[in-house]
Amino acid sequence: ALSLLAAGMLCMPLSLSAGQAVKIKAHGNDPDWQLEIMEKGSSIRFARDGTTATYRYGKLGPTLYLDKKTHVYRVLDKTHVMSVFVKSNACTDDVTGKSHEVTVIVAFDDQAYRGCGDVLTRLLEP
Repeated sequence: ALSLLAAGMLCMPLSLSAGQAVKIKAHGNDPDWQLEIMEKGSSIRFARDGTTATYRYGKLGPTLYLDKKTHVYRVLDKTHVMSVFVKSNACTDDVTGKSHEVTVIVAFDDQAYRGCGDVLTRLLEP
């Protein structure tokens, strides 16, 4: 069973290659992590435990969860299983008190990371 970690935020920007537009940027702490969902290449950059890796999600993009307020990005590669849940609930940074547009939960292998994020490019227009 995955245990959800207390939401808290500490953000350090990840460096992007030129021309890669970011759809969603998210972060959390305890442990510290950062995530960027990229527009081009259907990729997710995930930094945790001092390492940064890029993973590809399905060509069809995110699926809409049953509640219709959650987008789910799924990554299956040879070594890791990751699901990123982007919920349209507002989120408050525990450290700075800053408000963010979405709540993000990353299930990576057997660990859950919980944090806040902002949508930089709209996913679906109503």
